[in-house]
Amino acid sequence: MPREFQLIGYLRLFAEAGVEYVLVGGVGARIQGAATTTQDIDIMPEPSVENMERLARSLSHEQTEKKDFGMTEYVPHPVIDPMEFRASDVSSFRTRFGVIDVLMDLPGVGAFDAVHRNARRYEWETVTLSVASLDDIIASKETADRAKDRRALDALYQARDHLREHPDAYELSDRALDPERDIDEI
Repeated sequence: MPREFQLIGYLRLFAEAGVEYVLVGGVGARIQGAATTTQDIDIMPEPSVENMERLARSLSHEQTEKKDFGMTEYVPHPVIDPMEFRASDVSSFRTRFGVIDVLMDLPGVGAFDAVHRNARRYEWETVTLSVASLDDIIASKETADRAKDRRALDALYQARDHLREHPDAYELSDRALDPERDIDEI
């Protein structure tokens, strides 16, 4: 059964678990002003064994489901082994907070260190969020070259240009973290 996407639920879950990661994809773009909506979260975890264990524990839950590569359906998967994240460039789960993709490599950019180095930092509640730069998000969309990625590019280019002209224009707020809210309302 589909679960409603709850971005703030994920952010709080990871903060409480001490998971280090970079937000990428639609959420990362949206936080930086791209006029997009999204129904999932994409993250790149810091790849240390300890951090991967924290991530696996935080996502493991009786309601967790996994979608294996090439499959279209999620299957029950209440316990996640940290090694699963390393078995593929992308691991897809549906948890009590909705769909999450865990990426070990950002197409066109590279692994965690490359993405983290260029990431922007935002303060939210008592947490510092790392968000992939718009340049890196754009590079990943251009490299993936899927129809949905091509549709998002104009909004990403506009947000990148605006952010270059006004580098401090986007203060993070709970409204910016609402993945369905029209960006013009933020």
